[in-house]
Parts: sequence; C-alpha cells; structure tokens
Amino acid sequence: MKIIRRLSRSNLILIAVFIASSLFATGQVQRAYATLSGQTAPEPELVATWQGTGGYGYQLFKPVGTLSLHVPASITWWDTTQHSGRSCVPATGENTDDGATIQTKGWWQSATPKLVEKNNCDALASSFHANVLRRGNQFYYFVDGQLSRKTMDAGVGIAATPLNNAPKLTQAHGAVLTLDDADHLVWVDTIDDTLLTPNDGQNVFYRMPADESEAAEVLFVHNNVAPVQKLQAVRYSFGNGYVDALVWLTETGDLYRYQRHVDPAQRVIKLSEYTADFAIHTVELKTGLRTAKILAAIHRPPQTKFFPHGDLLEIEPETGTLTALWPDADQPPEAEHHVISVATDSDGLSGSPKNIYISVVNYECTERSCTLQDGVQLFRRRLFPGSEAGSCIKTFCPILESESGGDMLASDDLWLYFRRGNSIYRIPTDAPPIERDFAATRLEVNQAIQNLKHDFALVARHPTVVRGYAQVVNDSTNSNAFQLTARLTGVLDGQPLAETLLPVDEVIVTNSDSLTDQRSTIDKTFIF
Repeated sequence: MKIIRRLSRSNLILIAVFIASSLFATGQVQRAYATLSGQTAPEPELVATWQGTGGYGYQLFKPVGTLSLHVPASITWWDTTQHSGRSCVPATGENTDDGATIQTKGWWQSATPKLVEKNNCDALASSFHANVLRRGNQFYYFVDGQLSRKTMDAGVGIAATPLNNAPKLTQAHGAVLTLDDADHLVWVDTIDDTLLTPNDGQNVFYRMPADESEAAEVLFVHNNVAPVQKLQAVRYSFGNGYVDALVWLTETGDLYRYQRHVDPAQRVIKLSEYTADFAIHTVELKTGLRTAKILAAIHRPPQTKFFPHGDLLEIEPETGTLTALWPDADQPPEAEHHVISVATDSDGLSGSPKNIYISVVNYECTERSCTLQDGVQLFRRRLFPGSEAGSCIKTFCPILESESGGDMLASDDLWLYFRRGNSIYRIPTDAPPIERDFAATRLEVNQAIQNLKHDFALVARHPTVVRGYAQVVNDSTNSNAFQLTARLTGVLDGQPLAETLLPVDEVIVTNSDSLTDQRSTIDKTFIF
C-alpha cells in the first residue's frame, strides 16, 4: 500500500491506494506524511511584536565566547510606519509623532525591552527593507538618509550620532546594511528606483571601516537591477588565501554574488532566479581552511501543467555550482510546495552538528491554475548528515505547523525564530518531529448484499458501491481528526483495472476504529 501526499486548503488529502482483488481484499496503509491540521508541542513562544504597518525586521546577536554557546541570543527588532513617497512625511499629513521604532532585549530579559528609538520619523524612513545592525553595544542605522550610530546605553531621547565619513544616501530613506569579516560596514544606495520599471535601478555598494578610521569607498555599481532586500558578507578560503564576497537578493528574486579581488568581468555573477530567501553557512576545517555554502529558497512560477515547483538549492559561492537539497528522496514527487524561507544554525567547526531549517507553503493545483493554501510547515534536517543515524538527519522532517507566517527564519542554535502575523515566535531547535500514521482498515463492497466478509460473487454491470474505512493510528500533535481523501484501485485476475476512483466526498478520519461509530453516518467513511 502506498501513500501519496497532497495538501488541500488547511488539511491533508490522503491518497490511499486500496489494492483490491476480485473479492476486494482489505488494504493497509504503511505511511502518511504530516498535515497542516492541529497544534504541535511545544507551543511556540512569543518573543516580540511589531507595531508599525510598514517595513519590519529583527536581528539576533550572540557575543563570541563560551557562555554564548549555552544561552539564547539577544534580539533587536524594528518597524516603521508607512510614509507617503520617499520623504519623511506621515501618510495622514497631520500626526508627526510617527515613524520607526527600534527595540532590543537580552536573553536574560523577560519583561519590558529597551527602546533605542521611538516613533522617529527620520529613522529608517520610507524603506521597507532598511535594517538595523548591532555590533557589540552599538546600533547602526540610517537617519534621514545618513548612516548613524547609537550606543546601547543611550536613552531614547538622545539623537544618534551621524557618521560623516559616509555619504548621505541619494534619497532620504533607509538602506540595507551589513558587517563583513574585516569589520567594515557595507550598505547599498538604490538610485532611480521606480515601481513601473523595477529593473531600471542602480545599486551603489559602499564600504567603510566600522571605527570610521577611513572614509567610505564605492565598492562597485550594479546597473539595471531592482532594489536590494537582503545583503550578507561571507569570507571563505580560495587558493592560498581568503576571499571576501557579498551575496544579496533583489526585490525581483535575483540572487547575486560579488568578489572584489577577481577579474572585473567575473566580480558579479547571478547565482539564481525566483529566490525567496537565502542563508550562508561557513565551516572552519581542521586544516585551517574555511568553506562556505549559500542556501537559496527558490520560489519558481508554475511550469509543467502550471504546477509550481519549490526548491532548496545549495550554491558554491566561488563557481555558482548548484545542488538541489529539496525535495529530498523522502518527499513524494506529487507534492505541490514552495520553500519561502531558509536558515541554518551558527557557523561552526568541522564535525559539529548543525541544522538547516526551511519553511514550506503548499498549493492546490488543477491543470490550469494553482491556489495558495492556508498554513505553513517548518522542516529541519542536519546540514552535514555524515554517517549519523536518527530522525531529521538525512531527510527533512516536519517540526512545526503554523496557520500563517513561518518566514523570516533565524537560529541561535538553541531556538528557531520565525514570523507569525506581526510577531516573532520561537521553538526549540531540537523540537521533536511530527509523527502521524493513518491506516486504511476495511473495505466493504455493496451491491444487493452488504457485508465485510466479501463472501459473495459480484455481478457484472450491476451498480456497485465500495465503502472504505480509515483510522488515525498515531498523531504526535494529539489532533486525532483530519480531513482526508482516498483513491481506490482494483485488480481483476491479476491485471490492474484501468480506472482509479476518488470518493464522493472527503472524510473526517479520527482515531476511532469502532464500526458502530464509523457506520453511524456516511460522512465517516469513503464512498466510491
């Protein structure tokens, strides 16, 4: 007996193949995949909530040291109120006590977080992807287009210090900002970005020492591209030394890599298209070398028969070589899913157990169109499986089902963080995988006679109804009630019948195997 997974609305459709002889012998279900129904344990823990209606984001921060391995990360989060155009003018034109709010909270704080900025109309103004960068006890962000810095102990009423060695942005808005391995700030100034021609923009990349010992320099200019929504720096071994590279994602889903010390024609290469998110993981080898892998969540448009295909790619940053990681061998090829977010545990040493996490949304498709379904699943797998054994090692296993969100993944090795609505939640990174099993328990053929023994001959060309029974055998989420469907196939004298039948309606299957209960209404059994 074989199970094939499809996800429909917020429920699983179980396609159970009831193998039948001329007497329709009982079939057994061997395996079922997790669904989008029910609640998982442990319950996700609320970490922080955004208040604004514009751009928002968060950053995890763990200091270097032994203690940091055993405590959660501190978190900084920010949100903005949407403004009109690119200027720092509230959309209402009246209330000026409006703008960006930046907050931070240490792992030891369970109550009120510290305010860095509150309703600052100039901070992060009018840029959906502008972010705040924490470096030690300093926060870096853009105020009215000027890169600025504020210390952890500065009060909310104290203005951030402008970094005058950095040029002001062309337009008075925020920008995407990161820190490279040489302790340099790197950011992007987007010029001539328009909604009508999203790929006609110009992205100017700047770099400046974080201690402001030198003026900012232009790294390079990238023409005819969309604005940048995510930017990360990475250092890895190549040849006899190290390569410092930048990886960024544009609003149109293009993923790029930049290297400074190579042939100018090869400095910028496109790594992937239709990218929803990416993460970078580096490993220090015992030889002293450092390897790096880019993990890209690919959100492709519908292709074959209009069915969408979601992929998780592992990309070698030097050559751009692609390796598909999802779907893995344990996932049915008929699954209609997209990977929308990806994260890994922190960078580590060779041989240390690290995980990769992905968020997957599902589609219900016909031959003409596909509809996004409610709900999202979070999966975990060992990043470098090796020879380990156990669950979630070599295959992705589900660890959480959420009604919404599930993107903006991040891990501090102890907790996995994600967005749900306008809040940040987290679950333990070692949360037990979701386990469910369903069984097709009985088949009942109905002509003029109805019984479960199948001890009567079937009459050819006579109206026939088959009733199928199923049961929830195991459910680690304790939901124990799922909306399922089935598929009936038959065999006559050893030859499979050509037609596969679907039931009249979907059925709510529970953990009850009572015939009295299941026979009480046709809604509890599959009718073919």
